[in-house]
Amino acid sequence: MSALDETVRARLLRVVRATLERELSGTGDCGVDPKPWPELERCGVFVTLRTGGRLRGCIGTFDPEGDLPDTVERMTRATLDDPRFVD
Repeated sequence: MSALDETVRARLLRVVRATLERELSGTGDCGVDPKPWPELERCGVFVTLRTGGRLRGCIGTFDPEGDLPDTVERMTRATLDDPRFVD
């Protein structure tokens, strides 16, 4: 298993932020960066959200469907509906 380089990690974080902005405000770009992605290994993804240092949601999968950016976007959306954390 290879580690993601800093550029890819930063782009994936932008996917998370754009997805959250779009889902919470109803505005914003689609989460997935439209620029071509380098060849990325299919791997599990877990997204953890914290609000004010407190855990707000944590959802993931060991068996991704689709490519890594799409999986990150899908898991980000799922964290907002994590049934263990009710506001």
